[in-house]
Parts: sequence; structure tokens; C-alpha cells
Amino acid sequence: GFNAVQYSGTYTMSVSVPQANDNCATPTNVVGAGPHPFDTTLGSTGAEGQAEPLCLAFGSTSIYNDSWFTWTATATSTFEVSLCGSTTYDSRVAVYNGAGCPTGPAIACNDDSCGLVSAACFSAVAGQPYTIQIGGFGATGGGTGTFQFTPVAPPTSPCAPVDDGTTENSVGWTAGGTFAWMAGYGIIGQNVTVSSVQTTFGTPLFPGFYTPQGPVTVAVWEDPNDDGDPSDAILLGMGTAAVSLGSVDTDVFQVVTLNSPVIASGIFFVGAFVTHNAGEYVSPLDQSGGGTACSSGPGSYFFGANAPTIDIMNLLNNQYPPQSVSSAGFPGNYLVRPNCGPGNTGTAYCFGDGTGIACPCANNGAMGNGCANSINAGGGNLAATGVATVGADTVVLHGSGMPLNASALYFQGTAPIGTVFGDGLRCAGGSVIRLGTKTNSGGISQYPGVGNQPVSVRGMVPSGATRVYQIWYRNAAVFCTASTFNLSNGLSIVWQ
Repeated sequence: GFNAVQYSGTYTMSVSVPQANDNCATPTNVVGAGPHPFDTTLGSTGAEGQAEPLCLAFGSTSIYNDSWFTWTATATSTFEVSLCGSTTYDSRVAVYNGAGCPTGPAIACNDDSCGLVSAACFSAVAGQPYTIQIGGFGATGGGTGTFQFTPVAPPTSPCAPVDDGTTENSVGWTAGGTFAWMAGYGIIGQNVTVSSVQTTFGTPLFPGFYTPQGPVTVAVWEDPNDDGDPSDAILLGMGTAAVSLGSVDTDVFQVVTLNSPVIASGIFFVGAFVTHNAGEYVSPLDQSGGGTACSSGPGSYFFGANAPTIDIMNLLNNQYPPQSVSSAGFPGNYLVRPNCGPGNTGTAYCFGDGTGIACPCANNGAMGNGCANSINAGGGNLAATGVATVGADTVVLHGSGMPLNASALYFQGTAPIGTVFGDGLRCAGGSVIRLGTKTNSGGISQYPGVGNQPVSVRGMVPSGATRVYQIWYRNAAVFCTASTFNLSNGLSIVWQ
């Protein structure tokens, strides 16, 4: 009692038991798009998923009082998982591969997407399970609401813009340095030629926060496994120019030509970077075009360092490796676009993607490529650009997706074939001519190069003939068979 008076009576004990999905080992299984209810009001904070780099926002990576769910993808697509419109709860949401407690890092995480409410964007494969963690930004209290999965419509073409041409925000390093912004493009199974990249700087909504102090560099990267994650991106080409003052704080695009055109296969990324002072914000961010946390492609990312130089060959080898703008709390798309040329020369065939002859040890590559190799699960790719006219031949054979510094033999045949050969498939047969051997740089090479004869001259091609082409490249690592080589897909060209 509070005082000396004695009383008698009864008391009631209420036990608040958290839901079973308070533990990641016992997630709630949800099916379909939703909406699916969540309730973290009685949740506790487990040890799992509390230190994910993708969840870093406002100085914290924690997801408090979390609940866990398992969802199986209904399609192979980019998906948005969103709490928006169902709650005002200051939430966080993270996504992991697999079911149950995470066995790897988060593949997506978001703090604020619509106000203080969360939405995250991730790439999913049909039939594969994914674990969803929902909790709060703060350590006290919880919230209720619903979450929903929405597939994002695929792009209408490999180079279709993912931004709406106007900016609502601009991002840079607080301490200054070199800031790179990039956006994903492409369609799996399609190749495009990229000749230049266009971008803008800053935003007219907040002018005066960037004064150019050096050039802008643009680049194109291949996504070797077409998973929409640029962490393993392979540099295809780059170009540099002085920053156009007419493109600063105006949303007017500046076009920067690549040193030479490149062929991108499937999913690829284009980006730009500049060096800026502390307190400046340089990257042009559209936050009104998509209406979701996702773009129509793989999404937009940023990386760099508080230093004048960055590594564009190995993006993970940077002070700040690639992070999606959505996971950083800035859902949207950068104004950076590829300028793509006409269609490719020739017709690809004989793929090691499981659609035809089986690869020797079930080492299927990505759609449209050869069989997988020890470096790239997507396999090697052969494509061509230029005019296939005898006497005015501008054809260039482009190889990608091969071991980084391996030798690559470009050869021509008179007849298409299909047979297991080494770790891959032999696609070009008949009378064979070796065009030339190149050394890959970052898994990429081409024929002809400086000092080489044109393809039709080296291959002694008569007008009106059809010839087939392939790359036979070295892959000495223990991977599939005892052989030390693999091959790209085949390519057929009709010469005029």
C-alpha cells in the first residue's frame, strides 16, 4: 500500500506473448501480392538483420521490434515491397534471399520511402523464396499496417529512359570527393550498341549547390549475371568531357561520347561521375517519375569516395561501394541515359542457355550466351556491329563475359554446327579460318583491332556468302570438364 491502511482484494496478470513471427526462425508465410497484415506492437528485437550495410540511414542500421515473413516470387521480375498507404509507422523493411533466418546479406533495405514509411525494390526469380523483415526505426513501440508486392513492368526497349526528365533532388558526399551515379538498363537476351551517355548535374529546384571543378566521366558496365546488381559489373567503355555549364541545375542533358562504341548484352549500367567540394550536391535525381521505389529497370545506384579518384573497374573496391538510392532513403532514378545505336549485325544462334544442346556439365549460361565459365556464370557472348558489305566492311566482332585476362580466338566457319566441345558448345564448323587471337581485358575483347585486316578480308568472304563466327577462349580453372577452354554462342552473318 501507499499508506498504513490495510486492504484486501484481487489482482489480474496479463501475459503479452509476441507473435510467432517475432523470430526469424518461424516466419509467417504469405502468398501472392497482398496486402498482407503486419503487427510489431508486441515484437522484440532479435540479433539477426541488425547490421546490414544496405539498411544504414540516419546513422543506424537497426530494425527494432521486427517481424519476419517468407514470400515466394510469382514471376521473374523486379518487385517493390511496400508499406506505403497502410500506416504512418516509422518503419524499416529489409529483403533477404531464401527462407527463414538470413544466411547472407540483405539484397534490399529501406528506411523512408513515402514519408517515414518504407518500400524496397529487389530483383526476384520465379519460384524462389525471399525473407522479409519489417520493424521500426526507433527502439520503442511498434506499429501495424499492411505490405504488398508489386511487379514492375519490364522496359519497352533496352534503352528506354527510366527517368521522366526532371529532377526533384540532388545527392553528393557531405565531405566532398568523387560521386558516381548510375542507372540500370537492358533486357535479358538482347544486345545493344551504346555510343554515348547523357546526363545532367544538380537540380533546378535547389540551384547553386555545384560548381564544376573538373571533367565529367561517363561509363558503361556489363552486368555479367543479369541480376540487376552492379557490384560485379564489368567496365565496357568510358568517355570524358568538360562539364557543360548549360547542364548544371537545368535538367538539360549533356551528351558525352564514349572513346569507342560498346556492345552491352542483357542487363547493363550507365553512369557518370565528377569530383565536388564539401557541401555540394551533384547527382540529378528524379523522384516523381516512377511512383514506386523501383524503376522499370534494375534501378539507380551510387558509389565513390571522399577522394579525387575512384575505382571504376572493381566497384566494390571503393570507399563507398554501390548502393541503391532506394535503400538509402531516396527512391527514384538518376537522369543518366544510354544513347544506343542501330541493331546489331548478324543473327546469334547455338546458345548454352539450356534452350538447345545441353552444356557438358549442366553449366548453362544466361539467355543468349554460351555455357557458363569459371569466372562468369552467364557465359561468354559474341555479338557484332558494322556493315557486312564485302569491299566496304566495317564489321567488328565483340566478345564479353569471358575470363578476365584470358586469350580468345575469333574464328570463322562456313557451316553452323552444334556439339559439346570442352566446357562449352562448338557452333561454327565447315571450312574454318582463324581470324585472330586477342587477350581479354576485364573479360572483353574484339576483332578486328588496330592493325588487323577486316573480317571479310581475313576470312576471304565472297559477296553473297553466309559465314558463321564464334570465340574459343581459354578457361584453365578447374570448373567443369578436364578441358581448359570454353566457347561463346555462335553468330551468323550474311555478307552483301
